[in-house]
Amino acid sequence: MDIVREIEEKLGIKALSEVTDNRFLMFDDGGIEISTGQLLHGFIKRLKPENILETGLYSAISTIFMADAIRENGFGHIETIEFEKTHIERSQDRLNKLDLRKFVTIHHMSSLDFEPTHNYQFMFLDTEMNLRLWEVLRFYPFLAKRGYIFIHDMPPNFCRGNINNDHPEIPNWPVNTIPEEFDKLIRDRKLLPFYFPSARGLASLYKPGEEDF
Repeated sequence: MDIVREIEEKLGIKALSEVTDNRFLMFDDGGIEISTGQLLHGFIKRLKPENILETGLYSAISTIFMADAIRENGFGHIETIEFEKTHIERSQDRLNKLDLRKFVTIHHMSSLDFEPTHNYQFMFLDTEMNLRLWEVLRFYPFLAKRGYIFIHDMPPNFCRGNINNDHPEIPNWPVNTIPEEFDKLIRDRKLLPFYFPSARGLASLYKPGEEDF
């Protein structure tokens, strides 16, 4: 069964128009757009990673799409980090109903406190916006060569120069300070950025291998 239909039937959730762009659909306004989930599903099917790291479980929509791809691949595992216990409880119930719980380990903690024990071929970052570039720095050493990082809600300029008139004291809204170390990874071509247009934005990074151009 298609995973979108399975979510609708087994979880009783109906697709809604995306609040920021009605060309897109969503299951809720805190998780990823459905088409972004389908992109993740196809990407995981093609990349075939052994290990995935996710930050920001929320309602498990992105986790479900990736875990279903892992199930179809026949191997792989997701570690996801979530600070809010209520999000974890809701997500565990959803993963159980879809028989995907065995593909996911949930860590109840702050993402920046997480200590990886191995490398990951794919990372999906979807916590608070002011944490996401710091997460890139925190987990970059554990990103495998030729691995990918997708950052949800992120525009192609990484919010550089964005101004919120209600909070003029916060630069690069809502990211705040853009770490110099992050910019250096881009300048030194240790991470190569690319972008997927979507209702909320999906910035992406690739870690080159030694034989890459």
